[in-house]
Amino acid sequence: MAILYKSAYSKNMLSEIDFLLDNAKKVQANKIPIHTPIYFFISDGKEVPGTNWRELLSNYVLKIDVGKYKYLDCGHYLHHKKADTIVDEIKAFIRQIKM
Repeated sequence: MAILYKSAYSKNMLSEIDFLLDNAKKVQANKIPIHTPIYFFISDGKEVPGTNWRELLSNYVLKIDVGKYKYLDCGHYLHHKKADTIVDEIKAFIRQIKM
């Protein structure tokens, strides 16, 4: 938590907010990297404006050759709330794609 609080409102993080929309447009303008293994851990989306948060992300992953996603019942900081789950899942995913 100390690391989170130290960097949560850093100059770089606040600057990232200014570029969020432009970066999203750049991603959308490019092709989906279908040959890049991707594993999305998807929050409950309660802290994200808009609708269909989970469906948008899971549908994106379905277009990937080696894509996987997992819904986690927690908010945006899922890497803190579900760290052990994420570590275990990533290790299994990496082992799977190496085979």
